[in-house]
Amino acid sequence: MIGSFRLTQIGEFQPTRIGVFRPTQFGEFHPTRTMKKIVLVSMVKNEADIIESFVRHSLTYADELIVADHQSSDATWDILQKLRAEGLPLTLHRLYRVELAHREVMNRLTREAITEHGAELVLPFDADEFLVNDENNLSCRQVLET
Repeated sequence: MIGSFRLTQIGEFQPTRIGVFRPTQFGEFHPTRTMKKIVLVSMVKNEADIIESFVRHSLTYADELIVADHQSSDATWDILQKLRAEGLPLTLHRLYRVELAHREVMNRLTREAITEHGAELVLPFDADEFLVNDENNLSCRQVLET
């Protein structure tokens, strides 16, 4: 449990597209307040079975994802490239290092999120971690912005 959040595995929820908006009298939607720029960073390897769900769910509350693929031998890299080709806000890096330097890579991705993408909040996640709020009716985005 992280505050009002719970990290969960993929089979425990149905992801939906969410946002922090209110309708105007003309039916248009405008943000209720200035939103924080939220960037999720992740290092993945051989996650083809879950990577699309991870990306699509994460973008329900994050503005962008920065993903480093560490020599996947399955279809993970191809799936990530197809998702980026759809226009999803996804920055991809391919790692060719022999050793797995998780802390170093995640620190580099976090710095990139802040300095190059203007992140105000950086969330480091593994591809099998999904953020859900099961304590109230607020979306994950709404809780992160409070």
